[in-house]
Amino acid sequence: MNPRTIRTRLRTAAALALLALLPLLALTACGSGTGSGGTAAVGAQGSPAPTDDPVAAVREVPSVAALLPADVRKAGTLRVGSSIGFPPGAYYPNGTDKAPAGQDIDLADAVAKVLGVRLERQDASFPLLIQRFGELAIRVRAADALLATAASTVDAARADPTDDSAAEASIAVAAAKVTAAETAVEVGSALFEVAGTRAARDSLGLHRHWRDARTHTLHGPAGWKVQHIGRHVLGGTRPPRHGLL
Repeated sequence: MNPRTIRTRLRTAAALALLALLPLLALTACGSGTGSGGTAAVGAQGSPAPTDDPVAAVREVPSVAALLPADVRKAGTLRVGSSIGFPPGAYYPNGTDKAPAGQDIDLADAVAKVLGVRLERQDASFPLLIQRFGELAIRVRAADALLATAASTVDAARADPTDDSAAEASIAVAAAKVTAAETAVEVGSALFEVAGTRAARDSLGLHRHWRDARTHTLHGPAGWKVQHIGRHVLGGTRPPRHGLL
């Protein structure tokens, strides 16, 4: 059985296991909040662990378990990577040296029971992935902020059209365009970096975001925009009034 078929069967089995659990999930509370409305730190005792097993009533569903790949059924183990963060999702109620608890933990345990396998949990906090998403979010926020500044500067120049106000508007628009172009290309490329090699499959069409962004950035000479911004900052030189800026 090839890897793609194995992944498909695993996903199908997990999805059917979740469907089998819907009645139980509707009736069972698998976790609780911090109680104070705040956010607990990782490893902190945000709320006590349940005293009983929230998924004790869950049983194996043979018709669903049969969908698992043969080697997974034979091994009897399902390995799951999860991030332990905050309640009620997944957290450490009694310290990091004790078993985790929370809704995500209970749900994974219940799926394993439906599939008739033993759950092997591995910590996967993805710190570098989270870091990269944070960096990309900052880039997008910066581009949004410069666009808003450019819009207000253009409005001000229209309300009071002078050589200085027109220059300020041109510089503000140039800064927004340069930053937006760089951000769009970076985010469009980083999409594959954070999603993995399978994200490059033609059937997903995700490459079009980078291609479209790169095509649009070719219409304006970003290098000249930066040159005029630099001259304006250092010497107060007004940029030329033409569409290239």
